[in-house]
Amino acid sequence: MTLLFGEKDQTKGTESVVRVDFATIAKTKTAPAIDAELSEWTSGWLYMTSAEQFMIEQGINNTLEGPQDLNGRIAAKWDEEYLYVAAEVNDNVFYLNTAPESMWQQDSIQIGVIYDPDEKLSPTTREELCLGMNNGVPTIYCHATANTNRSLGTDVEGCEYAIKTEGNSMRYELKIPWTSIMPNDRTKEENTLEIGKTLRFGFIINECDGAARKGWYCIGKDGIGGTKNSYNFVNMFIIGEQ
Repeated sequence: MTLLFGEKDQTKGTESVVRVDFATIAKTKTAPAIDAELSEWTSGWLYMTSAEQFMIEQGINNTLEGPQDLNGRIAAKWDEEYLYVAAEVNDNVFYLNTAPESMWQQDSIQIGVIYDPDEKLSPTTREELCLGMNNGVPTIYCHATANTNRSLGTDVEGCEYAIKTEGNSMRYELKIPWTSIMPNDRTKEENTLEIGKTLRFGFIINECDGAARKGWYCIGKDGIGGTKNSYNFVNMFIIGEQ
């Protein structure tokens, strides 16, 4: 598995991207403000700019015209209470005007996550969220959850999110409590993140220029857009404060 990892030089305002075969999720000292400004996210970005990361929708003769057509990046942090996620997508045509449960068919992002370091859970067990600026309104939809006390839909318990557009760029930011996404039939100890173990994390960018979904960018081996399989998510090593 090859990932595109980037860091930002705050003094020069530049970014560099290299190929790596692993990823990390660092504990944050300070919780980021959920405002979609992303100024607090200076490290840990995973990039989607390569044609090999784009999955064409089966049965449709679509092509990606390169990074100028679509590109994006994703980052995640954690603390004892929340998972934090930031994303930025650059798209020459944004199109999203549908029911919340169908946002995945148009321009949107999807996030998958499960804490299962000992691989005891079914590969289909996961938290799966879809976010988009749906007809001009920031919208979230939960397609799956490991917490059976929760319902699916637009009411995601304890989740706070923001989406902003600026030209051809769309920025996303969210936080969601671990208590909402962890399996509710496990002990508190089993649901507590442990440094040195892994969190399975999936992310895709859905691409639609106005008709049907053309395909999607993904990190790792997908696990969301094609088949629902969290074993294809990226294993992110949990590390301490950076």
